[in-house]
Amino acid sequence: MYTNAISIPPSTSTVSVSILNLPLITTGITTAPFLGPAIKGFETFDVASYAFLIANGDRRIVFDLGAPKNWETDLPPSVAAGVQAVIDNGGTVHVEDYLSDILVRESVPLESIESVIWSHTHWDHMGRASLFPSTTDLVMGAGIMEEFGQGYPLNESSPYLAREVQGRNIREIHFTKKSKRIGGLQYFDYFGDGSFYLLDAPGHELGHLNGLARVTTNPDTFILMGADDYHHVSTLRPSKNVPLPAKIKLTESPESYPVPLPGKIFAKIHPSSHPEDLPDWAANLTSPTRSPFATAPLTGGLIRDPILAHDVVTKVQAFDGDKRVFLVGAHDSSLLDIVEFFPKTANNWMAKGWKEKARWQFLADFEEALGL
Repeated sequence: MYTNAISIPPSTSTVSVSILNLPLITTGITTAPFLGPAIKGFETFDVASYAFLIANGDRRIVFDLGAPKNWETDLPPSVAAGVQAVIDNGGTVHVEDYLSDILVRESVPLESIESVIWSHTHWDHMGRASLFPSTTDLVMGAGIMEEFGQGYPLNESSPYLAREVQGRNIREIHFTKKSKRIGGLQYFDYFGDGSFYLLDAPGHELGHLNGLARVTTNPDTFILMGADDYHHVSTLRPSKNVPLPAKIKLTESPESYPVPLPGKIFAKIHPSSHPEDLPDWAANLTSPTRSPFATAPLTGGLIRDPILAHDVVTKVQAFDGDKRVFLVGAHDSSLLDIVEFFPKTANNWMAKGWKEKARWQFLADFEEALGL
């Protein structure tokens, strides 16, 4: 099924990666702002929240910080009001710890973190950078400081408080037309040795970044930190790179699902079953086995530039089709019972079969839609 589709520069250097399962409980999220066209019986979904501890020798960095514990006061009023709206609409939001607390609890000194990377400036990714010492750099995509400056209240439209960016070195990652690409995405070689790349993944939000970590050599294997490229895997799979098979075995299967699960039963809920109803922005969802079940809406959603974001998803599908690359979207709850979390490392994901186990697990979310 998989091919080595992505050209990645060779290197003998690797990083150690741990996935942090952040204690953010977010359930009953309405699908409409994130994906469509609507699938009856799939009106809400649950999301996870992941961040990453990355080590290159004695150098440590963190990719994303998750949601802040005290979001009511850790965020500008307008952003906190948006979180409250999720709760008012029937969702559940509960944050137990700051990421920094989790690191300290597992004997990782905050002074050892050379930089914190914001994949973007949405509330559930920025955490509390201000809890790290001033010696920790804050890394982000280009344009954020120009747009939001020194934070709220100095800039009333800023999604972060002033304390989060003050008193520390801010590094923006700039890409140009001359920047080299991996899988169609421009990259920055963070450590300079090919072990960890920051990828320009525009569209979802200003300065949206992905991370690509080389975790083993001989053979080369990688982890793609997909941030908010997708919130539910139904906007990623199936694809021409990863087609839906005739028979599927889920790692965790609802009791109503037959085993093995016939792929053809999903055709009736796929948007292609009603091509006359497809909006222009979902015109690519033409095959129940080779196109995703959903895509991000062009209007009324939470994406800054949906056209750019759609293009990024198309490129990420090629990474998904590469047997060497394991995708971890920041909110992919289908991974919760499959991967091993910090303080364990994720470097041996291939040997443990995580990619195969996770590939179709999201289909369990369609139990009500299928009416089985």
